Formats: sequence, C-alpha cells, structure tokens
Amino acid sequence: MELILEKLIPIVGSKGWKTPNIENAKYVHDITNFKNGKPSIILLPKSTQEVIKIMQICNDFCWPVSVQGGMTGLVQGAVPFDNEVILSLERMNSISNFDRVSQSATVETGVTLEKFQNFLEEKGFFFPLDLGSKGSCFLGGNLATNAGGTRVIKYGMMRDLTLGIEVVLADGTLISNLHNLVKDNSGYDLKQIFIGSEGTLGVITKATLKFYQEPKTQNVAFCGVDSLDELLNLLISCKKELGSDLSAFEVLWKSTYEFIISSTGIKAPLPKKYNYYVLIETLGNKPAIDEKWFSETLSKFLYKKIIKDAIISSSQKDIKNLWNVRNNTSTAFKTIPLRMNFDISVNLNLIQKFVAQLEKEILAFKEVKDILFFGHLGDNNLHAVVICHELKEKIKKIFYKIVGEYNGSISAEHGIGLEKKAYLHLSRSKQEIKLMKDLKGRFDPQNILNRNRIFNSDLGYQKGLIKNNTNDELKEKFRPEFLSYLAK
Repeated sequence: MELILEKLIPIVGSKGWKTPNIENAKYVHDITNFKNGKPSIILLPKSTQEVIKIMQICNDFCWPVSVQGGMTGLVQGAVPFDNEVILSLERMNSISNFDRVSQSATVETGVTLEKFQNFLEEKGFFFPLDLGSKGSCFLGGNLATNAGGTRVIKYGMMRDLTLGIEVVLADGTLISNLHNLVKDNSGYDLKQIFIGSEGTLGVITKATLKFYQEPKTQNVAFCGVDSLDELLNLLISCKKELGSDLSAFEVLWKSTYEFIISSTGIKAPLPKKYNYYVLIETLGNKPAIDEKWFSETLSKFLYKKIIKDAIISSSQKDIKNLWNVRNNTSTAFKTIPLRMNFDISVNLNLIQKFVAQLEKEILAFKEVKDILFFGHLGDNNLHAVVICHELKEKIKKIFYKIVGEYNGSISAEHGIGLEKKAYLHLSRSKQEIKLMKDLKGRFDPQNILNRNRIFNSDLGYQKGLIKNNTNDELKEKFRPEFLSYLAK
C-alpha cells in the first residue's frame, strides 16, 4: 500500500488527505450508519486536475475508489469497502459562470444544495430541487442519484435541471461539455449516462445547472380526503385547474400523519379523522390574482366534495407551519430505532391494490408493528416505513417482490447502491442489466469506480486480472501486496 500512497499524497498536498480513523468516521458510513469496511486513505482534491491524476494512478494500480459526496444517501452507495481509496469532493465547492440571461451557472460538485440555493436567492433566482438534507448533501451526490424531492411534478429531477457536465473517467480521461444550451441534438446526450449512475461510470466534477426566476407567489393548502379514489381525483383536478403552477402534491396516510404529530409535537393543521392528508402547493408569478385563484379553486374542490376539509395559507408563517408537517417526517421516524425505509414508484392506477397487498402480506408477520405510508404521489413516488424488530431481509424480499409484480420501480429517487442491488432484476430486464454492465465495462474496464454498487461485476480487479495478464509492463506496476489483495 505504501507505494500507491507515495504517489497519491503529493497530488493533494498535506491538507488534502486524511487517515480513516475514528475522527474521520463520517467518511466510513452514510446517514443510515451502515459501515462496510475500512478504507485505505481519504483524498480531498481541490480541482479537476487533481481528480484526473488520482484516477490515473488508481487505474494504473487497479486500486478501487469510493466516490463520495455529503454521505446523506440511504442505500450505501458511497460506503467504502476494505482498502478502497475514498475520493471526497468536499473541497471542490466553487460556483462560476453565472449567466442571468440563459439562467444557468456552473458548479463544482462539492457545493452543497443549500449553498447553491442561497447563492441564487441573493440574486433573485431559484433552484427548485428541495431535499431535507439540503444543508449537507452535495450537488455531485444529487447528480449521481438523479435526486428528485418535493417539486418534481413542476420542475423535474436533476436530469431535467442539468445542461452540461464535466466527468473524469476511471482512467483519468476528461469528458467536458459544460455548455448552457437548452436545445442540443448533436448526437447522444452523454450527460444522461452519468446522471443517476451512482459514481460507477465516472467522477462528476462540475455541472452546468439551470435555474428559474424566483416565484412571486407561493400558496399552500393542507387537505383531508377519505379514500384513495378521492385522492386520485384530487390530483387530476389539481393538474387540470392549477396547471403549470402546481409544484407539490405531498400525501400522508392517516397513521403517518398521526405519528408525525404525536412524535414531534407539531400542531395538527386538521383533525385526525381523515384517511389521507394532502399538501398542495402552487408557485406563480401573478401576485394580483394567484392567491384569490388558489383559494377559489380549493373552495370549488370543497363544494364538489373532492376534498372533505382544508386549511389554506394566508401568510408565510402559515406556509411554513403547513410544510413543517411534511418536512418533519424524517425527524419523526428517527424516534423509531428499528425500522425499514422503502422508496419506490408505482402506477397510481394500481396504488390501491398495491398498498392493500403490501398490508396483507407484510402485516401478517407478528414482528411487524405497522407500515407508515407517505410520498410525492404527484410523481408516482411512494415512501413506506415498516416498523419491524425482526425478519428484515425476509420482509424486504416480500416488499420488493410485490413492487415487481406491479411493474413498479424499487427505487424512485435514492438509487440502488448496495442496499437494493439484489432486487434490481425486479425493475429491470436481463437485457437492460446486461447493457448496464456493458456500459460499466466500457467506461471502467478494471472496475475500480464504486465497484459492486448497483450490480456485481466480474470485471477488472477480480481474480486473475493481473496474474493472468501477459503484459509484462503491466505486471511490473504491481508489487506482491497488491497481487495478494487482488487474489482475495
């Protein structure tokens, strides 16, 4: 190991590396506190050029690299294995090329989401991606997982907010296309290959992101409905009546709503007597009419009995209080020490049968206390928290089996990582997975970047790569200690 460290440390300098000890434990586990192994070193480059040099050396030595952002993930996508080099982009945190006309800016991917939002807010603009972890998650991680959040229904996910990217491949090759063109049909849209790839195909070092004029109006309603049919009818009505101003449609099942209120002490906006609670938000630019139009639309929904009850914001304080209920889901769930978190997508036409089957099969286990449902239902994204003390692997298997039966996705916005890779086949065909592996082999033939995340691979560093290689020059690069590690 000494040889590779001798080559890597001078690249980043004395302040650009750390040892993986208890003081630096944040690099070894993600927000779930899952720990997989002990890395060999933590590298913190300050530039793309440093990333290039690091990857060249690691590729030469066939040494695995774990690419990290803010470590706010939920699927162990950036948790290192034993002996991996951790490549953290936290020191690459500058913002440049702010363009008021094209409404775009270039960011290094160690910039936190909140920093970028605040930067734009000071200039009268708005970046719509909104996550509970915005103060600590990096834009690089948002890109790597194609993050969504609460306003996908209006603005889309990170794929939709990205105009160009800069990527360093496993061998150090630089792919840079940081243009700010909204329309570009010149061949393949290569950036989309890397967005959502969870660091397995390349290290995204910069991105050109688009932003929007800061909305002049924000209106929020918190509604109660009694059935899933009413809920879906409400969604259809919101899309029809509120149109492009509709920015959020967040749903809480009754049990989830009651749990959040009781666990956090938040004042309940509505009585605990409805089966479903919906937060509806619009963002617009017509101060003279938006508030009145929103209020009249919700009144129409009440009159037609599309909703049973509603409270409508009349101030910024009201808006904050109503959003607090939805935004405190994570805080509430942290009070449950033994829980399982699921993030899936399902066709909304099937959601009633889907939820009923989940409850039938999973609540049949005496070890399961409850299932708490909530989510961004406006974009098919359903979250579920299973309160369970035992049988976690068995329950996970059943849960994802049902998702597959309903042609849903086992991951709506958090990625696959290590947590879900055994179930990828339930959402992707054999042909799709083969093509994914082919892409991995093309971009990272030695399998050093975030190895064995998303799926297992027989590429690269696996047994026999070096020992069976006939290239004497390549063999010469490796000392016995590396061959010993590769043979494990």
